[in-house]
Amino acid sequence: GPYAATAFLALRQPIGHRDYTVAGVLLFLILLGWTENQLTVATLPAALAAYLLIGALHGALALAFERRGAPRGSRWVSQLFPAALLLPLTLGLLSDITVSAFVWPVVFGLNLMALGVALATGFFAAALAALLLTFFSIYSWMPRLSSGGLGELLLVIGVMGLVFAGAGLWWARRAARGTAGPATPKAWPEEARVLFPALTGALPHILLVFAAARLRPEDPSALFGVTALVSALLLGIAGVGGESVAAVVLVALGGAGLVQHVWHLAAFTPAATGVTLAWTTFFALGFLLMPFVGRARCARVRYVWMASALSGPVHFFLYHRTLAAVDPAGRWGLLPAAWAVVSLIALAGAFRRIPTDFAPRQGLLALFGAVALFFITLIFPLQFDKEWLTIAWALEGVALLWLHRRIPHPGLKAWAFGLVAVAFARLALNPAVFDYHAREGTRFFNWYLYAYGVTATCAFLAARLWPAAPTPGRWERRAPGLLAALGTALLFLLLNIEIADFFSAGAALTFNLRGSLAQDLAYTLGWGLFGLGLIVTGLVRRIKPAQWSGLALLGVTIGKLYLHDVWRLTTLFRSAAFAGLAVMLILGSFFFQHYQARAKEASRE
Repeated sequence: GPYAATAFLALRQPIGHRDYTVAGVLLFLILLGWTENQLTVATLPAALAAYLLIGALHGALALAFERRGAPRGSRWVSQLFPAALLLPLTLGLLSDITVSAFVWPVVFGLNLMALGVALATGFFAAALAALLLTFFSIYSWMPRLSSGGLGELLLVIGVMGLVFAGAGLWWARRAARGTAGPATPKAWPEEARVLFPALTGALPHILLVFAAARLRPEDPSALFGVTALVSALLLGIAGVGGESVAAVVLVALGGAGLVQHVWHLAAFTPAATGVTLAWTTFFALGFLLMPFVGRARCARVRYVWMASALSGPVHFFLYHRTLAAVDPAGRWGLLPAAWAVVSLIALAGAFRRIPTDFAPRQGLLALFGAVALFFITLIFPLQFDKEWLTIAWALEGVALLWLHRRIPHPGLKAWAFGLVAVAFARLALNPAVFDYHAREGTRFFNWYLYAYGVTATCAFLAARLWPAAPTPGRWERRAPGLLAALGTALLFLLLNIEIADFFSAGAALTFNLRGSLAQDLAYTLGWGLFGLGLIVTGLVRRIKPAQWSGLALLGVTIGKLYLHDVWRLTTLFRSAAFAGLAVMLILGSFFFQHYQARAKEASRE
């Protein structure tokens, strides 16, 4: 009674607005305290009716205050009240009383009131509060459910998605038309254009993730069906609202993928293989084909193209985990190969359908190409292992640099450099490489030769094929030298491995720098020749790092010879060692002087 009187007074006289604001806050606090302390199963129906009545009253007051230009405080109280009434309901769901079947109709009735007020008055906070409080009310109810309550929970989440996505869809359509008149909503803040549709899609997906993790249904069809419904509503918002709200497509893709992955980790069994593959294919193709089906509407919406490109990586691991659970020992290289073909077909389609004057065109085509490369790269670890995986990645790096000469995109160079660097790390920084195979006893022509030799050759070819950019960055200028250095390091490792293999016995490779005299001299001779080769290569190709590296290695070789090797030789062999060293130094000096003179003559000319 007193509260209704203050509301009537606020409508009739401006001086009554302050009393209405204070009375509204007090009424909400009274409802909150009563719900916390007095709500029971017997009083629940009356409480729900009171919540609806009070929410409807404040919704009507909000529209009246908006038309009359009431002060901000009165408008805010009336506009927020329908959404704020969801907080007492959430407290009721957290209590021990039995949840009535009428609770959720009241919850969504208050939601409709809050959304209607928000759309009519432009008060975005009311819609945001309704969305967040509905999310927390469903989340607080979820722990009380058993596996038999999945259907009821999915129904509630589906209705939530329909209510809020419907509001977002209606607002996006009106905003896109931009027509004046009573049907057009007042403008929301600019940040609401993306935030509200994104939350409209993200929060129901989060609830579905919790449902999958907690209730763990054996058959995911109902769960995935509601997920598909929520995702379709988001795609509808993106299609109507255009580029300004199209980012919700990525929310839909991420949410649908997350629900599928969580269910797969929590509840998948081989018995559900068929239904899992069917739903995974449905989601994967749905997002992949979206811009190709809706050509006119999606041709200039970059987020739709991004979701199409990313659909494969999001769903690929679901395919792989499902098939690997059926056959754990299987080689599934054909799976990424198939997705690589699909991605290349999609790339060709995007090349034809994305308008040439669309600014993000180059980046979108690069994204489709990167996805195809991702799947091509995945073929090798799923089909091969050990040194064959290393060789495959090194060869792919060279192939990408060759491809860059036809499609000059910087991402190809970065990916190629990364593949060659990973191949180097697998051979040079991985101690387990020597456990790939038992030592065969075959000297020189063994798996070390082709593994290290082919990878080193790929590094040199990558350095040779590395394109010169018009305005190269710091790393692009240094990349060819780094690739050549990686190849040189692999060759030096191969030299030492072959020497160690030649003098090893048994099934294991052993490195011993204090072994027999012949082994010590083999290392010394090999290092010396390798250093001399570096010096000659550096002089011929005018590569100073190679020259200095060769000199450093020769210095180490001389030190090893003088400090270690010669003291184990007889006088005759010691003289022969000094003579051989002298010949190497003389040859090195000759080449150095010869090419230095040629370099000076070239500089004078």
